[in-house]
Amino acid sequence: MREAVVILLRGVGQVLFRRSALSGLLMLAGIAAGSWRIALLALCGNAAGNLTARLCRYPVQEIRDGLYGFNGTLVGIAVGIFFRWGWETALLLVAASALATLSVRLFARCRLQGFTAPFILAVWMLSGVVALWMPELRVAAEVALLEAAPRWFRAFSLGVGQTMLQGTTVVAGVLFLAGMAVDDLRSAAYAAWGALLPLAVAFVTTDYAAFNAGLYGYNGVLCAAALAGPAGRDFARATVAVLLSVGLQWLGMRWGILTLTAPFVLSVWMVTGVRKLATRKRCVLTRLKYVFATLLMGAIVAFDHVWAGWLPDEYPYAVWIHYGLLVPVGFCLAVSLGMNTGNPERSVFAVTCGIAATMLLAVLPGINMAIVLNRFVPLVIGAFVQWLVVRR
Repeated sequence: MREAVVILLRGVGQVLFRRSALSGLLMLAGIAAGSWRIALLALCGNAAGNLTARLCRYPVQEIRDGLYGFNGTLVGIAVGIFFRWGWETALLLVAASALATLSVRLFARCRLQGFTAPFILAVWMLSGVVALWMPELRVAAEVALLEAAPRWFRAFSLGVGQTMLQGTTVVAGVLFLAGMAVDDLRSAAYAAWGALLPLAVAFVTTDYAAFNAGLYGYNGVLCAAALAGPAGRDFARATVAVLLSVGLQWLGMRWGILTLTAPFVLSVWMVTGVRKLATRKRCVLTRLKYVFATLLMGAIVAFDHVWAGWLPDEYPYAVWIHYGLLVPVGFCLAVSLGMNTGNPERSVFAVTCGIAATMLLAVLPGINMAIVLNRFVPLVIGAFVQWLVVRR
């Protein structure tokens, strides 16, 4: 009985990459602070996932570590939030949790770290089934009230809390961070960084309802926690992943997509993918990191241009936002591409390739060379600073 409880708590803690049962207990308390019913459903999804793993005879140690419980935990929470409760919902919860567990094993066999991808796929499929055959189970979306100003602490706390879909109380975010801190202070610090960095969105958006609800920050928290490490390059990769996740979340919200934690998964896959490609020797695929650099530079410049168009004329913070966003990105991208090869000049070359390719933006309507240079100069500065640091 005691072992079963520990496994369940570890399954909760593993949502934020913590194996400690105490971490899981604090996080479960954070969920219960928002709703005891949601906390109970989280445990039900967790138990269903672990039971599926037992029946499929998956590795016992992995089950004990909670690796087959955290996706079920998230499924249970999502079911409690998005659907009305009933016996049909209970069956769907068990089925979706089991499907998430099977997906975990599938990702492992493909040698791909799935993170919360099994949860995302299960909930998307569940949403499709309900929309087609049981629309009466769907809970009507609440109309968000307009908010006139950012609320910094609330946005920070809910950015952490939304990692488990907790957007009603700041207590959840505080307890989630506490749960991480009791097991690993570095991981908690990275998570806090992942929640702080997206707060810069407040300077470029007027949708303060979404901002204050933590919807721009929770993927960043997961990215930072997933990539936490002792080296400077770990911090650089985490920072790049956080920025990518913010952009992907913005796009998903703009297109009306139920993103869940997809921006987190995609961002970490991209960053770790570049790392793996950069460490392979005598392989044609290593050249793809320069292609990735080109695409990433183009995406960043395009994103910067889009939101800049929303700013009023002569917006006083525009220059600071440009440089504050793009200098760290240029620095971190140079770190991730250059330090892996031990050749800092290559990092500058990669960034330069991206800049040269995206100069083609200058031929698009409404964009002139001055606008392009306004985006590229801070990127070059960031890459050059990284080059100077490594040269020393």
